[in-house]
Amino acid sequence: MNEWREITMRNKTWTALVALAVVVLVGFGIAPSIAAAQDNGTETQACEADLDTVDVHTSDDTIDGAGDPGRVGVSASTSISNECNVVVQVTFDVPNNMYYQGTSADASGQGLQTEVFEVQPGDVSSFTTELYANREGEHTVVADVEYFPEGNPDQARTQNNYMLTFNAVDAGFPDDPQTGESTDNSGDADNGEGDDQPLIGFLNENLGIVSTFILALTAVIGLVKREPILNVFTDGK
Repeated sequence: MNEWREITMRNKTWTALVALAVVVLVGFGIAPSIAAAQDNGTETQACEADLDTVDVHTSDDTIDGAGDPGRVGVSASTSISNECNVVVQVTFDVPNNMYYQGTSADASGQGLQTEVFEVQPGDVSSFTTELYANREGEHTVVADVEYFPEGNPDQARTQNNYMLTFNAVDAGFPDDPQTGESTDNSGDADNGEGDDQPLIGFLNENLGIVSTFILALTAVIGLVKREPILNVFTDGK
């Protein structure tokens, strides 16, 4: 009788284990299908959108020092028939002798600077930015435009090589936001003068560390030079 009970218990245990294994296998089998269904349900729906007009131009092509910069105008319009907003990215290639003052601190400076904005269906968006030069003469900035329906960057379109030419009759970058002083407009950045200024600035700002390093180096040299004498008194130990 006891033997029969033991066999029955073992059979029930194996049955439970097999059932658990089946549940686990089935769960792993249907999980990818559930995840795929959820992903399909959350995919961004494609929409149709285009720009009616896009324009990047020099609204003021004369730079008369830090107090009177040149200006760039950007505008874009869309049709009311658009099904979603249009995202517009305008990238300016600013040469080293110019400074771009954008609509935000993140879109200001030299090199590649990008402005990003959206245009709603049937609307017009526009803004103006400023350009400075630290040398007199003619300067050119190149702008490229990329735009796409919101949420669908794979549908991006481009309009490249807007040439923006400025004439600087006086030089000067905008005020330094920390000192409030205008930068030097002499235009002698490439004459080789002042190349040691970064080193002098480093020494001034880290005088304590430099002094400590020099003292430590002097002490090490002194010990090295006295090493033979130390060996004589300590028998080389």
